[in-house]
Amino acid sequence: MGADLYIKNLPKDKQITGFEVSDEARASGYFRDCYNEGGLFAVISSNTGNELSWWATASRKSLFKQIDDEFCMTVKGAEQWLAELKPIINAFVKLPSLYYSVYNVTTHGYDKGKDIEDSEVKEYRKWAKGLIKFLNARFGR
Repeated sequence: MGADLYIKNLPKDKQITGFEVSDEARASGYFRDCYNEGGLFAVISSNTGNELSWWATASRKSLFKQIDDEFCMTVKGAEQWLAELKPIINAFVKLPSLYYSVYNVTTHGYDKGKDIEDSEVKEYRKWAKGLIKFLNARFGR
């Protein structure tokens, strides 16, 4: 399960499915994040203290407009979201190390989990920079 960002309408046969974060996918107007502790926004949230989960973002109705049966982020909403994300991601990519969070059923909160290996830290940094590059490209920044 994941959150899919489509910047433009793509025919179903052209949509990329699964876990896809390649430059080719971003160039086609697509970015994907998963809904688990290994997802980009979960790791950014855990390591920066900023709540950036897709659930939290989706609850911000000022960023979205209902089109048919779906809520889609508006251009104005995306520009606002991008402006909020940039300083957080810029700080995130400079962190010397990263860790996963694990859900604590007793406190109903998140505790620091295992450290992320250096090779994976590089991938998360690349992924975060790719998201900003993706959004910048779509909004002429």
